[in-house]
Amino acid sequence: MTEFGMPTLVELPSLEENARLAAALGLKFVEINMNLPMYQAHRLTRERLAPRDGVYFTLHLDEGLNPFDFNPLVREAYLRTAENTVWLAAESGVPCVNLHMPEGVHFKLPGRKVYLFDEYREEYRASLLAFRERMARAADGRVTVLVENTCFTRLRGLPEALDTLLESPAFALTYDAGHDACDGFAAAEFYRAHEGRVKHVHLHQANETTCHLPLGAGRVDEGGLLARAENGGMRVVIEVKSREGLERSVNALRERNAIA
Repeated sequence: MTEFGMPTLVELPSLEENARLAAALGLKFVEINMNLPMYQAHRLTRERLAPRDGVYFTLHLDEGLNPFDFNPLVREAYLRTAENTVWLAAESGVPCVNLHMPEGVHFKLPGRKVYLFDEYREEYRASLLAFRERMARAADGRVTVLVENTCFTRLRGLPEALDTLLESPAFALTYDAGHDACDGFAAAEFYRAHEGRVKHVHLHQANETTCHLPLGAGRVDEGGLLARAENGGMRVVIEVKSREGLERSVNALRERNAIA
């Protein structure tokens, strides 16, 4: 059965409050957004990450994290941040850590943009391999590192980069439905071709320009995605950003009989 969760909300300043809301809504987990200062890895402990009120936690790395940066000192800081987070998850019984796949820097030229990860493939691939090795070692067979679609319309080498990471069983995929809707569903083909490696879904509605909208109306095929999640045993984060939007979305899922 699909397990549904919610992101940590800015309106609720503690894990305890987020877990209580999740439990009240009948959700199974809370995805901790590590952009927030109180959820940095050095402030989280095994005790804080222990399940409570029947709710467990997953982790979402800082959205700006770029472990492929060309500057070795900057890259090492990001690598250590990711590594420490995966270690923490492994020691705390947290099942997965989510990563936004960074697009890196681009240069604007007349009529086009040049993405440096596309232009300097050898350096980029070397960083991918180093990241893959260190995350797999930190995961130790106890944690899945999930890679989320963010830039399929921009970075040409992204499918190859994802395939490189997926050569390790420590890695799997998060399909973010709203991001893909705003991108004209550019990631859909790749994620369908790798359906067996999609373990996590970020479900929210979107229009042509805006995502993280409540469920119920929009460009995302909620019914089709929920069926795929059920068939594939995927976790689903209802990734809206406000309590009111979350409650509306849970009610929309109840109307579909997708959630009790």
